[in-house]
Amino acid sequence: MIIKEWFKTINIAGVPLVPQELLNAIYSGPFVTLGKEEFSNSQNANIQKWSAYIKGSANRQAFLERALDWVSKGNIDDYMSSHRNDKNINELKKYFNSVINWISSVFTDVESEMCGLEWGRLYEQYHKKAYDSKKVYSDPYIKYKQPKLKRKINRTVRFVLSDTMRIKARFGSWMRWMPII
Repeated sequence: MIIKEWFKTINIAGVPLVPQELLNAIYSGPFVTLGKEEFSNSQNANIQKWSAYIKGSANRQAFLERALDWVSKGNIDDYMSSHRNDKNINELKKYFNSVINWISSVFTDVESEMCGLEWGRLYEQYHKKAYDSKKVYSDPYIKYKQPKLKRKINRTVRFVLSDTMRIKARFGSWMRWMPII
């Protein structure tokens, strides 16, 4: 904690640091260097794909922070501490790519409202279930693109992933329950 305060103090005249930048300074070493090379490199060809699901920018450590958050189940500080001297980031890359690939396989149509959802938690909760992306989009009354559902995209995504929920769809003057998957 003292190191964090010291680093904040010497950076007082600079641009305010995001929490991940502070953690990078505290846990500097080969692991952070490799993590930044992969996730904070604005020339990385994957940045555009990642940006569909993660808010922020590479140069402010948003992708590295999200990768660490996902693999550590929200305990970034401890994860970075225990991996500080690692000479590779294989586990971090593998987990991050698993989450991103899972999202893009289930939701083939990407909407701007999907950016910034709790994808790591959703992955943990639902990735073991097989999804047919065609079924996710097969019924025009179920599509998450419906204006009322689009405003509530986070709940809609969780709904699509849940196999126990149903959507109430209106057809003319009568109502019926429909399975989404």
